[in-house]
Amino acid sequence: MQDEALQAAFEIKTECDEISRRLLRWHWEQKPGSHSLDALLRHIAQRQKESPDYYDRMPDLSGKTSWQQLDTTLCMRVLLDPEKDAAKPLDLLGNTRHPGAARRACNAVRTARNEAAHAADAQDAAQAALLFHEAIESLEEGYADTAFRENELAQYYREAESFLEQCGARKAARPADNTRGQSKAAKPAARTGSRASGGKASNNSRTAARKRSAPARRSSKKKRTGNRTILTLLLVVLVLGLLLRAEYGLNDKLVVGCVARLMAQKNHTRLLDIFAALKKVRPDSCLLLVGEGELRAELEAKAARLGIAQDVKFLGVQSDTSVWYQAMDVFVMPSLFEGLPVVGMEAQASGLPCVFSTGVTEEVLLRPDSCRISLEQPDEAWAAVLKDADRNLPDRAQAAAQVRAAGYDIRQETLRLQQLYTGLIAKRGAAHA
Repeated sequence: MQDEALQAAFEIKTECDEISRRLLRWHWEQKPGSHSLDALLRHIAQRQKESPDYYDRMPDLSGKTSWQQLDTTLCMRVLLDPEKDAAKPLDLLGNTRHPGAARRACNAVRTARNEAAHAADAQDAAQAALLFHEAIESLEEGYADTAFRENELAQYYREAESFLEQCGARKAARPADNTRGQSKAAKPAARTGSRASGGKASNNSRTAARKRSAPARRSSKKKRTGNRTILTLLLVVLVLGLLLRAEYGLNDKLVVGCVARLMAQKNHTRLLDIFAALKKVRPDSCLLLVGEGELRAELEAKAARLGIAQDVKFLGVQSDTSVWYQAMDVFVMPSLFEGLPVVGMEAQASGLPCVFSTGVTEEVLLRPDSCRISLEQPDEAWAAVLKDADRNLPDRAQAAAQVRAAGYDIRQETLRLQQLYTGLIAKRGAAHA
């Protein structure tokens, strides 16, 4: 069973790479100008110069002569490029009818691919299969009748269901007459119909489709219970975060946050300068500082001198930072130096776009909407990155999966460590045999 599941994970990765190439090529051919692969590679080379932090750790582009040589990492890096520092922004995802849905689809495909690439056992593969199924649903939302035709989406749905069965994520469905595989194919047409007519029939179709696909999302009663518990906790944390925003009058503000001890290393004094620059371009912004330390009085005095004291909240030590992450729109950490800050990973797992200084090790970047900026850049450059953070918020529901796919899941890493030691013991035993 495990071999079959891991084979399915490999096939999911392959399918995601193919989908990613298809998406990038479709978007590239929709834009004005040259549509060749060489033009794309020149664009990437230019963006690497303009945004070295975002395009850091990219695959080697030398020798690329065909679209088939591009993988998901490269394709999605281009498609999801925020282009905040681009001399000539392309806004590739903006050429769709639903740019937000297109962005969610790209994130979903990348997350499924990363989960499949890191699958170490049948349970990991099952998670990858579930994410792939969700990615196809997102593709339908963002690209039905544009990049993908109805029959192509139907084929992807059938493959997604096959992967689920191979991984044991659900019991195999029994074919009923000749309708198997048709329900998914009918979904794009039904959705189009809902726009043209009242949508009653399509709503019924969509409801029926959800009922049919529901078993694919639950492999056992225990897993269902665990998922409900996690979802309930996430909802509670989210609601508490919203309540905090209401309590502090932050509902209509850009909320910038930092969780760190108030000490010289964390560079809060520079953060206040950055926030003062941000206030000039986003007067509706607010800064939340979670943490306590010996510099608090000094920082409060500086905030008063800069005229921003009323918009800087010194919150002291908080027992549950997860709630405060949900009250923020963007997380900032301009530290002078850091190893691998846990708060940076927590913030990304909470779905926050994060802006770190280059004093923080590059390994902290776990998600595409996080970046590093040099402390040598002026305050206005930092403010330019922060000012639109609340206008293009990522899908927070996918954040934990993205962080897990980056290798920060304790269950997966425990298994890998166990396999490493088991392999070493087996080799040692063979050597002495």
